[in-house]
Formats: sequence, C-alpha cells, structure tokens
Amino acid sequence: MPQMPSFDPTAMVKQFQGSMPKMPQMANLDMGASGEKLSKFAQESSEQLNKASQSASRAGAEAMEISRESVAAMTEALNIVASVSKELAAEMVSYMNKQFSQNVELGKQVMTCRTLNDMFDLAGRFMKTNLDGFFSQSVHVSEVMFEQTTAITEPLSARVTETSERLTKAASA
Repeated sequence: MPQMPSFDPTAMVKQFQGSMPKMPQMANLDMGASGEKLSKFAQESSEQLNKASQSASRAGAEAMEISRESVAAMTEALNIVASVSKELAAEMVSYMNKQFSQNVELGKQVMTCRTLNDMFDLAGRFMKTNLDGFFSQSVHVSEVMFEQTTAITEPLSARVTETSERLTKAASA
C-alpha cells in the first residue's frame, strides 16, 4: 500500500500565501490611553444627559406653572362674564318693567281721547316713548358690553403676553 504523506500545516499555509492579500500592520494599541478616552467620553456624555434632563425638568415645571396660571386667568375671565351677564339680565328686567309701566299709563289715556287727533297724538307719544327707551337702553347696554369686554379680555391678554415671553425665554435657554 502506498504511504500517505503526513500533514504539514506550514506547507499548507505557504501554499496560500501568494494568493492572500497582506494584512495591514496595526499600530501599537495603548490600552491606558484608550481607556482614558473612553472614560472621558462616558463622563462628557453623562454630563450632557444630566443637563438635558435638568432642562427637560425645568421645561416641564414651567409648562405646569403656565397651565396653572392660564387656568386661573380663564377662571377670572369667566367670573367677570358671569357677573356681567347677571348685571345685564337685571338691567333688562328693570328696563322691561319700566317700559311696561309707561305703556300701562299711556294705555289709560286711551279712554280720555275724544277725537281722532287725540288718538293719533297718543299713538305718537306711545311710539316716541318706546323708541326713546329702546335706543337709550341699547346705547347703555352697548357701553356696558364694551367696558366689560375690555375687563374680560384683559386677564386673558395679559396671560397670552406673559406666556409667550416665558416660552420664548425657555426656548432660547
């Protein structure tokens, strides 16, 4: 029987050496310097994360405070609206009672009319009294509404201005 050649690993590697690309030579790796750089990177990353966390916490607290103050301003405005509505309703009832009273008095005078001219004169006074009262009340209600609209929007406007200033400062920080 023919003899089998023995396995020679060196001969086998030499067989492939010509066809394999050369491996680049690595510089000496300084483990101490690498560890130092890695430690510095980890410390800087930790500091940045801490700053970002603190900033997010401040922004969240600021947002909560802004929300609380906005709800307070809205509550104040709604209280003014309720007060104004109550005041206007009372004035309208008073106006209607006054007009009704005047109309009853004018109605009593219908029985005293002796001629058609007296009737037209009374109808003219009736119309004039009602229109004067209506226009007077309309002007008064318009004035009250204008004044109160300013009072209602003032706390909301102040809130919007302050909130936008605070958010601008927070965004630039």
